[in-house]
Amino acid sequence: MNIQPIYDRVLVKVIKESAKSDKGVLLPDSMQKKDRYQVVALPNTKMPDGSSPNIPFEVGDFVLIEKFAGEKISEDQEEFLILRADDIIAYEII
Repeated sequence: MNIQPIYDRVLVKVIKESAKSDKGVLLPDSMQKKDRYQVVALPNTKMPDGSSPNIPFEVGDFVLIEKFAGEKISEDQEEFLILRADDIIAYEII
């Protein structure tokens, strides 16, 4: 994807979890795992006031986001979100 976020925006890829169990049984919504989000691009621009955005994670990190955060983008049957870094509430430490 050739999208570069600006200012304090981050581009994440939505990784859909399977709606089926390991044995092929279709799971109800309440038992399905949540989607995962992986950072694929960070801004390379400064904020309008000239400061650098404070983003504590890197490309490749998996993050947790606010429930209704971001703007959805679809490309090549993949789903992405552009969202503010402030909408990311945690990231996985591996």
